[in-house]
Amino acid sequence: MEISQELAALETLRGTTKSEDLFAAVARVLERYNLSWEKMVGITTDGAPAMIGRKAGLATLVAEKVAKCGGKLNQYHCILHQEQLCAKSIGLGDVVRDVIKIINCICSKALSHRQFRALLEEVNAQYSDVLYHQEVRWLGKGKVLKRFFELRHVIAEFLTTKGSDIQVPTDDSWICDVAFMVDITGLLNSLNVQLRGKEQIITELFDHVKAFQMKLGLLSRHLSAGKDTYMHAF
Repeated sequence: MEISQELAALETLRGTTKSEDLFAAVARVLERYNLSWEKMVGITTDGAPAMIGRKAGLATLVAEKVAKCGGKLNQYHCILHQEQLCAKSIGLGDVVRDVIKIINCICSKALSHRQFRALLEEVNAQYSDVLYHQEVRWLGKGKVLKRFFELRHVIAEFLTTKGSDIQVPTDDSWICDVAFMVDITGLLNSLNVQLRGKEQIITELFDHVKAFQMKLGLLSRHLSAGKDTYMHAF
């Protein structure tokens, strides 16, 4: 099977980015290329309110327009942007916020940041710095979490020496939660990369997702049995 993909256009939105602005941009492209609304079979969006609002989101507006023209639209939520759903289902948002708070405590002040980097060099740490969090998307926090976990002992020593009000928690349950998040975000990022591969058909994407689900099932059974064979950070 030969797959052909063609990008029709990129539209720049100046001013507001409300659902009606997005809809107008889509309409301009269809009109420019003389494409019929009824031939549109699907729309994929992220989870932004302007995209998926039930009453007036872009997906709803497009679906209504397609229906008026005699067509039927399938609506999809892009799996690469489901990190917030994942965060809610895992229930470890507090752990992530704790880590980000600690990292920002170190990096937000230039002097403190320089002193921390000097300490890393002194102890011959694997990394020369900790990754600074700047409101990246949830899955993007994976690398931040991994770097923090691998440097957690050095970070704890540094904050204790500085007499900081913010300290690295020492209880085992918190450390295990961080380790779990490191492994899970790593798996999610790997799936992310697989799904972004070029020239893949739907069955291949489905196989990636099913394999991921099977892997999660295996991990769940092993953890329930007290085994951490497939959890690298544990």
